[in-house]
Amino acid sequence: MSVKNGHIERIVGDDVRSLVLDVRGINVSTNYNVSRRPQENIWLPFLVMTIKNLKEEFSFEVEDPSICFMPMSLDDGWNRIQLNLSDLTRGTYGTHYVMTLRVEIHASCRIRRVYFSDRLSNIR
Repeated sequence: MSVKNGHIERIVGDDVRSLVLDVRGINVSTNYNVSRRPQENIWLPFLVMTIKNLKEEFSFEVEDPSICFMPMSLDDGWNRIQLNLSDLTRGTYGTHYVMTLRVEIHASCRIRRVYFSDRLSNIR
């Protein structure tokens, strides 16, 4: 993986004792694209991310056929972000959620999990 203006490293997070991605950059425009095969779109309506707040600039983008900007703040330590993309699309555009084309995470943070689901669970 080639990185400009930062680094992406797989490390063991001391506080969670599991592998995490450490994504760092000189500014918030340094990004990490969550992998998928280019010909596949993601149809599942729930995006769940476990992200550690490093008290540095951090943002993420979820690309679907539309665009919407929404402010969000993270608590100290690990945060579980659960987005109901179906509700967000309906509330923002008055339309139905169709698919997600891509997820992009901008430095700096630690990533423990990023996944899509057809329903939310209470598992930590």
